[in-house]
This record gives sequence, structure tokens and C-alpha cells, in this order.
Amino acid sequence: MQELSKIQRLKSWIAPLLPWFDRARESISLLRPWVGRILWKSPSLDGGWKFPVLVGIWIARVVGCMLVLGLCVDLNLFWLFGHSPSLSELRDPEMATATEIRSADNVLLGRIWLEDRTSLTRNQIPKVVIDALVSTEDERFFSHKGIDPFTPFSVAWSTLRGGKRGGSTLAQQLAKNLFRTRQTRGLLGFIPGFRIPIAKLREWILATKLELLHSKDEILTLYLNTVTFGNNTWGLHSASFRYFGKLPADLQPQEAAMLIGLLKGPSQNDPHLHPERAFARRNVVLAQMLKSKAISKTICDSLAQLPLGLHPMQSSPSSGLAPHFRDWITTWLKGWCREHSCDPFADGLIVRTSIDSRMQAHAQAAIADFLPQLQKRFESDWGGQPPWRYKNGSEIPGYLDSLARQSGRFAPLLDSLKGDTEAVLVALRRKERLRVFNGQGFRDTLISPLDSIRLTRQFLQGALVSLDPRNGAIKAWVGGINHEFSKLDHVAGTRRSNGSTAKPFVYCTALEQGMSPCDKLIDTVKTFVYQENGKRKTWTPHNADWISLNDTVTLRNAMGRSLNTIASQLVMKVGPENVASTMIRLGIKSPIKAVPSVGLGANPVTLLELVGAYEPFVNGGKKIEPWAVVSIEDRKGNVLAKFLHQPNAVLTENIAWLMSHMLRGGFQEPNGTSLAMYSYDLFKQGRELGGKTGTSSDHADGWYISVTTDLVTGAWTGNDDPSMHFRSGETGEGSRTGLPIVGRFLQRVFKDTALRYSPERFPPPPQSLKTRWNCPTPWPKDTLDSLSVDSTKPSVGPNGSIF
Repeated sequence: MQELSKIQRLKSWIAPLLPWFDRARESISLLRPWVGRILWKSPSLDGGWKFPVLVGIWIARVVGCMLVLGLCVDLNLFWLFGHSPSLSELRDPEMATATEIRSADNVLLGRIWLEDRTSLTRNQIPKVVIDALVSTEDERFFSHKGIDPFTPFSVAWSTLRGGKRGGSTLAQQLAKNLFRTRQTRGLLGFIPGFRIPIAKLREWILATKLELLHSKDEILTLYLNTVTFGNNTWGLHSASFRYFGKLPADLQPQEAAMLIGLLKGPSQNDPHLHPERAFARRNVVLAQMLKSKAISKTICDSLAQLPLGLHPMQSSPSSGLAPHFRDWITTWLKGWCREHSCDPFADGLIVRTSIDSRMQAHAQAAIADFLPQLQKRFESDWGGQPPWRYKNGSEIPGYLDSLARQSGRFAPLLDSLKGDTEAVLVALRRKERLRVFNGQGFRDTLISPLDSIRLTRQFLQGALVSLDPRNGAIKAWVGGINHEFSKLDHVAGTRRSNGSTAKPFVYCTALEQGMSPCDKLIDTVKTFVYQENGKRKTWTPHNADWISLNDTVTLRNAMGRSLNTIASQLVMKVGPENVASTMIRLGIKSPIKAVPSVGLGANPVTLLELVGAYEPFVNGGKKIEPWAVVSIEDRKGNVLAKFLHQPNAVLTENIAWLMSHMLRGGFQEPNGTSLAMYSYDLFKQGRELGGKTGTSSDHADGWYISVTTDLVTGAWTGNDDPSMHFRSGETGEGSRTGLPIVGRFLQRVFKDTALRYSPERFPPPPQSLKTRWNCPTPWPKDTLDSLSVDSTKPSVGPNGSIF
């Protein structure tokens, strides 16, 4: 019964519709003869049809077939024609756009890209570029809707006259560039002869849609942001910089004409490789501008006589400020984009960083100023002898030959010389014209490949990083002497033995265990027995100068003088495992072995984590992980992410203050290792600094970490290969290698009034502090009256410097 009731209800719904179906069937039966006559029959003139009607019918047939074919192509029927973009893709076309990395003061540090492109808005494109483009590529651009009906006739006329005029409108070229119509194809595209006609039809359809969805100005803007100008340069903005070193708004008419001329054939008309072709093509564009009355004949004639006037500004991963920092940001951004479904090389992101472009320039200048001097000292130290040495001082045999075997030239030569290794090494000793790094940059020189290895392997590297301890923001980052020469980042990408810069962690541990800066130990050499991996070992550390006076010194004096004898006694007193724990808690992420030498720099660390680990000493004991990214925006300026960084208390306020007091000992204690900083103009109006030097064994690494109330700065120097090092502390210790870099950097920063780093003293001790700390060591009577020394006030040293 229920089934019958359902059938009855269905009939009641259908019954009113039956008359409409009958009428539709009658209408179709009446129209069928006429439709068939038009589409399938050929009416004769004798039957009463007139010739114009016959022509109209055939035109209707052709148009109808074209519309049906266009619909099939647009819908990609049966996957025959290739994918067509959606309306949303047409409204907001995606194009690979370079990601910009910007400083805190909004200076462009650099870009990363698949296609070197920065998008422009319409008001950033000068009229002269539009005139050159339209006059040359699509003279009726403003009067058609994507398909120019006169183009076939113009192309035919040009072909008859021997020309090669293109038949695509700007909208069609835009469709081809944006949606890669010549690369994406359906099943029919694999049949010879079908690919180009189908691609052309798709371009007509897409051009029509683009014209319907966008204004003429928007199409011009999209076009000039999309097209390539050669040399991996995409879009007008990049091309303007690449060829003329200026913004598009500053382009002159002849410069705009040359750029538009490149569109005809970027490789064939490359002004660097084929200047005469580029010159001729530019003048063709000027002639087209004259023809369209964009310029007068007088102007055209005068501009045609001008040279190309190239002022290229190369855009490369090594150009611009902070290239090593940008590499680090790129690696970080790749990870972030994996989690947030974006492409760091093509989505046109804007990464805003904490780097200050002025401080970055000062940091790079400090490295560039000092490293050549240090390199001369290194070469003088060895006096022409090979510097690659074993720990016992003997030369490493076959060192250069071993490097030669690892070079890119060795394997091809070995192939061509049928495996004769000796013949290859002989060939590598023959002089040839090579581009070689000379310490300041690259130059072409006549030199053998083996000698070029000998030269370049001996260059010392230098690195610097500076951060704000109040919030952990990184302000400057120099990862090496030259990014093109070596992309190895020595701030965060390499671990090296940090020498005595590890000692503050020993003293910090001792203070936490109840000791004070005024506690005393004897400066004497001791031998310690300990177990490591189940084996009995002995350790007998000496001071850097191998001199121990056997006098009693305070802990503050011992750290200020960087006495290994005292630091080693403290390590054994507080426990190596506790020192390692302190280092990890304060921010050292590199693997730490809890061995007695942990406090003398036995564990390799990065410069970045070392500087970050000093941060709690001057910000009240709080740890904020060093960071550099403030926010990420999309290409339209919408904020995708902001990054907040919360501090974590890792030291008590009392211990942190005591450590800042200990770090000042390098400046205030007799024979302090930081006294060389007084040669720099840093101490006006009572500014206070703390600092610690560091030198690894064999003098392979020189370090210096400086602290003020608003900056923690660290520098490292050394060779990428630790087997190449200075011969003695007199030439290679941290006070003579790392300290001068920090001194030069801080001097430039503090003198830069725009940066507004006012002179500041460290704060007074917390009221809750009960530990004895005020125990200044008397200066020798021949240099300073010890009674005048008060560590709470600046004191005058033997050379008149303020302590």
C-alpha cells in the first residue's frame, strides 16, 4: 500500500508538467527542418536562396563550430586540450615572485627566488614604458578585447614584405606567460601538428577572459610583471635594476625602448653579449614610438644616437647586505613553509627581520677592515713556510695533492689522461688564466690550479654576531669574509673549540654553589686524575703563557686574567657535569662532554649559541633564544605570522649581576685580557663594558665576547681547516684576533648617532645580594695607586684610560 501511495504522489507531481513537455517536443519538430537545412544541407540558388544569405549561413556555421570547439577546449573535454585556469586564477593570477628579506629599518637585505621577480603596481610603471610596449607589441591594444581582428592581415602583409611580425596581442602573450599554454597540453597535443593550433586557440580564449575580468591597466601591469627580459630577470622591476641599476620610475625613453626591445628575443638581443643587436632593436622600438606619436621625430633622432648606457647591478645570492644571514633565514623559512603550505622561492613573501641595516654595515666594515691585517700577520708568522701542521708542529705531507684530488678538475683530467695520477698532478701545476680570490675579491690571473689551491686555502675567516640581550633580537650577522668565496656560515653553521670563553660558565657554576668573586685560590699548576669512559686519565693544565706565579688571587682577578690554573681547580671543585649542565641551561645546544677541560673550551660550539649563552649575564638572568624573524607577510602585505619570544629565567638576579661584575674584571683587574679594548673610543661618559677572550689550543681559533647593557657581541677568527693556525699566543690569541673586530664594530655603532646607543653603566647590585663582591685587586704601585681603586667607580689606569 505504501508503494502505491508513493507512485500516486509521483504521478500527481508529473501530470502538470506533461503539457510543457508536449509543447517542447512540437517546437523541436518544427525547428528540426530549418536547423538541418542550415547545418547539414547546401541550399541552391535555384531554390530561392540568395548568395548573401548563403555566405551568412556558412559564416554562422563556422562561428558555431568555433564556439563549440572553444567550449570543448575551455572545458578540456575528455582531457584532449589541456587544463584551463579557473575564474579565481584568472582574477588573481599566480606568478613566481621573489621573497624579500627586509631589515628592522625596512631596508631590502636581499631576495630569494626561482624567477628573479618583484611585482610593481600600475602607478610605479612610467608612461614611457607603456608607450614603448604598446607601440611595439600591440598598437591597437586599447581598442580590442584580447583578439585583434586586423592582426591576421597585418601579419600577412609583414610576411609578404619579408618581416617576422608576431600575431599575438598583449593579452594573448600574457595568457601564454601566465598559464604556460605552450608547455601544458592535453592528449591531442601529443599528435604532431596539433599542439601549436590548440595552444593558440587556448590563448585566444584566455585573452578574452582576461580582458573581461581585468582593466587595460591591470593587463599591462600583469604583463610587465610576468615577462622575462633575459639573464634570469623576470618583470620590469628586476630588469630595470639588472641593466640600468635604477627603479623603473627613473627610466629614460631610450632605456625603456631597449628593455622593450629585449622582449622580441632576450638571448638574441642581450646587450651584454650582442650590444650591436640590442642597439638596433632599441632603435626599432624608438621608430615604433615615433610612428604612434608617443615621441617626436626630433626626440627619436637624438635618442637613436645615444649609446645603450648600461649600468648593470647584478642580483645574486652573494650580493647585498648579510648574505650568510639570508642563507640562514632561507633554511629557516623552508621549514616554516613546509608546515604552512607555502613556497619560499615563488610566493612573494616579505620576511621582516630584526637585523638593523646600519649595524650590519658596521659589522661588515669591521670585518673588512681588520681581516686583511690579520691575514698579513698570519702570513708573516709563517714566513712562507706551509702552515698546515700536525699538533706536534710537523708539516702534513701531501696536503695540497690531497686537496687537488678533491677538486672538480681532478676527475675529468684523470679520465682524459687514462688514469695517470702523476700526469694529472703535473697538469695541475701548469699555469693558466683563472679567476681567483685574493682576499678582497676575485680577479683573473695567470696561476696554476695547484697554486690557486695553495693561495685560497690559507685565507683566514672572520665572523661576528650581535644581539640585544633585552629581547634576544639579532642585530648584525657576518658569517665570513666573502659569501661568493665561501658560503660556509661561521655564525651558526660551524662549531669550533671556544677556548676561554667557556670559563664564565665555570665561574657561574661556582657562584651558584655559594662561592663569591672575592674567594681566593692559588695560581699554581696541578695535575688532576679522572675517569673517562672507564679509563684512568691525568690532566695538567697550564696558563696560556705557561707562567704560574703561585700567588693567591680572587676569582674575579683570575677570570679577568683568564688563568687556566684557577679555572681548572674550579671545574674539579664544582664538578665538570655541573659546568656542562650550566652551559646547556644557558643556551649551548652543541653536544657537551662533561670532562675536566669543559671549562677551557674542549667542546666545539657555534658563535651564535655562545653569544646567546652570555645573554642572561646582563639581562637579570633571563634567557631568550636568539631570534631574527619579526613577521612574515604575503605579497599583498597581509600578515601571515608574527613571532613573539618569551623569556625564561635561567639564573637568579643576584647570580646574573655577579656574573656581569665578573665580566667587567677583564677591564678593571690588573693584566685583564680585555684591556686592549681601551684603544677604541668606547668609554666616553662612563659607558661600561664586560668581555671575555678565548683562544683554542694551537691558536687555531680566536674569540671575543663583549657585553653591555644593550648589546652582546661576539667575534671569531680562524681558518676553515684547524690544522692552519698561528704559531703563538703573541700573534693568535683572542685579544689580538677576535677583540679588534668587536672593538671596531662597537666603535662604529656607538658613534652612529642615528642608532641612539647612549652610554650606560651596569646597574648597581640588587638589594637582596648578600655575597661579598667588592674586592678589587691592587694595581702595581708603579702604575697605579691601589688605594684609589674602587670597582663601583671608574678608575684611571696606567695609560690614562677609564676603567
